[in-house]
Amino acid sequence: MVEASLSVRHPEYNRPLLANDLMLIKLDESVSESDTIRSISIASQCPTAGNSCLVSGWGLLANECLPCCSA
Repeated sequence: MVEASLSVRHPEYNRPLLANDLMLIKLDESVSESDTIRSISIASQCPTAGNSCLVSGWGLLANECLPCCSA
């Protein structure tokens, strides 16, 4: 198991609502990508109509993240 050296919770995290359920974690060492471990890119703009999107997480989906997000 790889230990974390730093974790930063979203400043507006709301546990009862699971709002802003996001945390950045810095690992003590690098890990190799595999079938179960890989990085994802964070979108810098809204996708155009008709494009597919990847949604990842354990919380609730809502459209407050981006004006065009309707997961």
